[in-house]
Formats: sequence, C-alpha cells, structure tokens
Amino acid sequence: VVETDVGFVVTATGVVLWITIGALIGALIGARVGRGDEPHVSLDDEDVPPLAEGVWAAALIAVTGLYDFGRAGLVGPGAIGAMALVGLAAAVVGVAISGRGRTRASLGAVAVVGGAIIAHFLALRFGADGPSDAVPAAAGTLAVLAVSVGGVIALRARTFAVPGTHLAAPFAALLAALLAALALTPTIADATYKEGRIAWEDRVAQWREQGEFSRARALLDGADDRYRRAARLAPWEARYRLARGMAADVRADLWTAEVVAELARLGRSDARDEYDVSLADGAVTTLAARRDDAFLAALGHFDTALALAPGDAPTAVAKARALRLWGDLTREPARRRDRLASARDAYAAVRVLAPNWPELLAESAQVELLDGRPAVARPLAESALTMDRFYYQGWKTIAAARLANGDAPGAVDAWSHYFDDPRNAGDVAALRARVAAQLQADDVSGGLKTARDVVRLVPEDARGWADLALLLARTGARAEARDAAARAAALNPNDAGIRALSDDLSNDLSAP
Repeated sequence: VVETDVGFVVTATGVVLWITIGALIGALIGARVGRGDEPHVSLDDEDVPPLAEGVWAAALIAVTGLYDFGRAGLVGPGAIGAMALVGLAAAVVGVAISGRGRTRASLGAVAVVGGAIIAHFLALRFGADGPSDAVPAAAGTLAVLAVSVGGVIALRARTFAVPGTHLAAPFAALLAALLAALALTPTIADATYKEGRIAWEDRVAQWREQGEFSRARALLDGADDRYRRAARLAPWEARYRLARGMAADVRADLWTAEVVAELARLGRSDARDEYDVSLADGAVTTLAARRDDAFLAALGHFDTALALAPGDAPTAVAKARALRLWGDLTREPARRRDRLASARDAYAAVRVLAPNWPELLAESAQVELLDGRPAVARPLAESALTMDRFYYQGWKTIAAARLANGDAPGAVDAWSHYFDDPRNAGDVAALRARVAAQLQADDVSGGLKTARDVVRLVPEDARGWADLALLLARTGARAEARDAAARAAALNPNDAGIRALSDDLSNDLSAP
C-alpha cells in the first residue's frame, strides 16, 4: 500500500511480485496449519481442511497486493481492465494454493476475492473522473482494501478463535483498518496535490502562450480544486495553502494578459490607468478588478500558510514576489506606488528570515527600479554578488540598475559578466537589453554582434531587426540597414517608430 501510494509502479512487475508472495505465504501458512504447530489453534477437520487455509491467506495477499490496480491510469483499459487483471491474478493464486482443500472453504475465498473485485470496479467506475482524476479512485480503492482485509481477518478469526476473543478480533481488525486509513491520509493529500500540479497546472503556460485564456483558467481551476482537497485532508500542512496562493498568482497573470490584449484591441496599449471606466465602457476595469481579486486571494493564502508555519522563508518570499508582480503589472500611478511600497516592506521582512539569499537582494533592487529609484537599486543589486560571485543572474539586475542610473558603460560591463555563463547564451530578453545598453554606450561593434545574435535566435522579432538597422546605419552600411528596417516594418507594420526608421533610411538612400 505504501509503495502504490508513494509512487506509480510497473504493473507487470507488481502482478508477478504479488502473485509470488501470495502463493508462498499461503503455502507456508497452509503447511504450518497442516502440521498443527500452533498449540492454540483448534481445527475441525469436518469444517476446514488445513490446505484450504492457504486459499484464505492467498485471498488476503491478493486483495492487499492487487490494490496496485486500484489506480486509474495504471491499466490501459481502465476499470474493466483492472477488474479482469485482479480477477485473473486472484484466480491464479487460489488455484496454486487451494490444492485439495474442500469446496466450501474454496468458495469462501472466491467470494471474498470476488467481492473485492466488484468493489474495486465500482470505485473506479463511479469514483473517478477520467484518467486525470486518479486520486479519488485511489482513495476509494484504499477504503475497499481496508474493508476487504478487515473482513478476511474477522471471518477467519471466527474459525481460529481462542476462547473469549471471538469479538475482540473483528474489532481489532476494524481498529487497525481505521488507523491505517488515518496514517495514509497525508499520503493521499500529497498525491492529490501532485495530481493538481502535474495533470493540471503544468499545462497552463502552454494555453497562455497561445492566447487561450479561458482554457488556461479551466486547467487552473482543476489544479486549485486538487490543492483545496489536499488542504482539507491535511489542514495542518502549510504547503497546500502555499500552492493555492501560487495558483492564484498565475490566475492574476492570466487576467493581466487579458487586460493587455483588450487595451491592444482598443488601440490603447499606452494607457496609464487600467481603472479608467471610459475604456470600452469599463471592460478593462472589470478585467483589472478580477486581476486584483486574484492577487488578494493569493496574499490571503500566503498569510494562512505563514500562520500555519510562522517564519517559513519560502512562503514569505512567495508573498513578497506576489506583491512585486502586482505592483509591476499595475499601470495606475497611485496604486502602483502603494503596491510597490508593500512589496518593499515584504522584501525587507523576508531578508531578515533569509539573510544569505542573494536572490532576495536582487529582487529588492528590482522593486526599487520599478518604483523609479535606481540610485537605491544599484547598491542592493551589487551587494547580491558579494554574497555569491557565481550568482550570474544577479548581473541582469545590476545591468538594469546601472543603465537606469545613467551608467551605460557599466551596464555593458555587467552584461558581459552575465554572458560569461554559457547557459545564458540563448536568453533573448537579456540580449535585447544588452543591445539597448550598447546603443546608449555607443559600443557599435559589440552592439552589432549582439543584434545579429538576436535576429539569428528569433528571426521574427521586429524590434531585433530595428536595432540591427540602427547599428548598421551607424557603421555606414546604409543599404543593409535599409533592408533590416524594411524587414522590421514588415514584421510589425503597426509600430510607428519602426515605420519611421524604415522611411528615414529609405529616403536617405533615395536622396540625390
């Protein structure tokens, strides 16, 4: 049971293993009873032949071991296939062990195993919602397992009863089954949580990238439902509340993407106030309100998790990051300042909990950059590298802080350190930022090389071709610059700046 709850098993191996164990244990018990080695066991040869007890032992092992099949998804044909496999394996065990046992005892074993098969089938058929809803089926078949094993033990206790214990044995079996179920509750909660993560939330990003926001939210709803179930099963566990908070964070990002898409549809991508009710009769404001509700829900879950696990640094970091993201995504100036101020306070608190995390200093610097305070951001970002000189990601924040602080050559130097790590060679966003710094620092040769890297990695990037055109123009390669600008304009004809660049280069070449 522990094996099948903790991780999925190879079904064929499980069949062979459990059939073998069942046969061996059944045969040993049958032989032991047949020799009469137990002084307190009284056998009535008219009722129970010795070897027939092997059938009952095999039934017990089969019911227990074949719980493997009570997991939706382990058997391709589903509930029908699981039922057939359980029946086949149990029958093989019964035939192997029963030997010359009397018919009545053998039929009793068949009844027990058959009842377990039917119960497994019903649990799979009515307790699951397809292959992505495996945990309810596992929980249902776990209950079937407990009842089946308890029933086998209780029925056999009546046959091998020590005087005065015929009532104690069934109660002991029931108590053992109850304690086992309670002990496995955290395991079921963890399985439910993992199912939400793997079967649902991990696919959200795919639909978001395709602009299928409704589908992405539907998947997120499924994940959150699993996290909620896990939190109910193990209400003392903070990580399930943390998972709900992070799912709400993702939901807020989805609503933000819809805000951006709606503003683009209205031709108001430059709008500074998403709460302006005049935008599409308040449609944007409605989307922004839903985004804010999602962030508030996330913060509520994080606070609950912190109440369950006071001082837990990962949860405190998640809360600080949510506040930073909320502030970054907010356009309206007053609300933006307030939310970034809350993020600043949250990061200050979490740095006390985890003073040796360079990431926290870099993220604190990002908050200051978002709030328009590069002079405060720069020392925070640079101090992160004093903690860990191999923290190459920190150079991104240092570069942004230096550039915002008016030090373009310093930003170019920071980017060179960032790209010292070969794993960062394909970071297109960082390459674009490096080009911007090189343009400001008048590093034409370096910028030209970086711009060519961008268009090589992302040939459909209009901004990359525009940057390449600017740099080519500075080197005097006007015809090549005109072609690059024309390609940028073709990729994004609605960008006024790119269109103006293309027109200027074309006119410059056509002038007498």
